[in-house]
Amino acid sequence: MNEQTSNPQLNAVLKALLDNSQLFPEKLLPFFSDIFPEDLDEVRKIWSKVALERRVSILSDLEDMMEADTMLSCDGLARFALDDEFPEVRSNAITLLWECDDPKLAPRFVEMLENDESELVQAAAAAALGKFVLLGELDEIPSGTAKRTIQALIEKLKSKPSKEIHQEILKSLAYSSDPAISSMIEKAFLDPDLSWRLAAIISMGRSADDRWEKPVLQMIKSDDPEMKSEAVRAAGELELSSARTILLQILEDEEDDFDLRTNAIWSLSKIGGENVKSVLQRLLNAAPDEEEAEIIEMAIEALDFSSELPDLDV
Repeated sequence: MNEQTSNPQLNAVLKALLDNSQLFPEKLLPFFSDIFPEDLDEVRKIWSKVALERRVSILSDLEDMMEADTMLSCDGLARFALDDEFPEVRSNAITLLWECDDPKLAPRFVEMLENDESELVQAAAAAALGKFVLLGELDEIPSGTAKRTIQALIEKLKSKPSKEIHQEILKSLAYSSDPAISSMIEKAFLDPDLSWRLAAIISMGRSADDRWEKPVLQMIKSDDPEMKSEAVRAAGELELSSARTILLQILEDEEDDFDLRTNAIWSLSKIGGENVKSVLQRLLNAAPDEEEAEIIEMAIEALDFSSELPDLDV
């Protein structure tokens, strides 16, 4: 290893990165949040000596850390890892940038979608570009960047990519207001392949189009756990008041499915309406653990905030 630096924590991180005899210590993960450039340079110097499994697991663990604490940001390491020699690392680096809305990333992801040799990386890039389609719809990035992003996704479709890449492109394009996307979503939903129907339900939720109310409500009753959970989420994204009763029932019945319950809680906070706050408050009082209690508290805060907004309906 390189000579030790004058920073004890940096030295501990560098040593742990190269030590394959034990797991990377969780207590050292926050070091990578808002990492100083000079510290990132030291990490870069030894990165090629870090085992592939360690590189992949570090990026995955950092993503989990950021999901648990949204105040953290590991963009510096993630941007550096986009050029890693291993596709598994490049893919995880793209995913780690899920919260970064820097428009300069859009052309970088487009380049990876078009030219990376790995389909794993292409699929990750296609998924990541959805954020920039949405930001374009919200006029939060330059219009030229948004247009080039959509054009690149459509051009990739014309090349007949793998099913996984195609599905990620569909989900990303779903944020677009282009009417042509609706027919693509409908075609996917009518496909007997369950993975296409799942992609369609996710796309419906992202479309901000309540024309999809009927199929979303239909899939909330699905026997497939993943399909059911995504349909519950889509109902919240579309703010379907017609889903309120069944979502409340899910919270009464599905005690063991944490993901489903979380999506139902989140969706109800988006939909609102009669009895929702009282039900969430009752669930909070009976929450089985701190994690669910925190989710419910956030849902109640979101519900209170939305109820304070002025009614703009004419």
